[in-house]
Amino acid sequence: EQRENRVLRGALRHAIPSGSYRSRYGTIESSWSAPDAHTLVYRCTVPANTTATLRFPASSKDMAVYETGVPAADAEGVTFVGYEEGCLVYELGSGSYIFGTDAGLGVAQPTANATCTAPWYDLSGFRFESEPTRRGVYIHAGKKVLK
Repeated sequence: EQRENRVLRGALRHAIPSGSYRSRYGTIESSWSAPDAHTLVYRCTVPANTTATLRFPASSKDMAVYETGVPAADAEGVTFVGYEEGCLVYELGSGSYIFGTDAGLGVAQPTANATCTAPWYDLSGFRFESEPTRRGVYIHAGKKVLK
């Protein structure tokens, strides 16, 4: 456990805490945080029609990493590639993700009037700030939606 804590703290020292980039496919967002000494959190958005590679710092290939409460290797849109140079490597499809070392991260507690705040994208990668009103095919919360 102590080695794992050193890995997490060391990873944040060398990481860019957050950033975004407006690519021709849409906005790419990325942020790292460590809410406590035992938890590392990575949030990202991968635009429509693109993929990304995540290198999550880990003390071993058996370290538990979750995506919105599900083991990362089993999460929708996530493919486990392997363990390389102290990192668990994942291939990510388009969508928004919350990875962490705590199984409860990103798991929303149900409320009476809960609405999903994930951004909407059209197939060209244009990001909408609210749900589109026109008919078409969109990407929302990592899933294709027909309206």
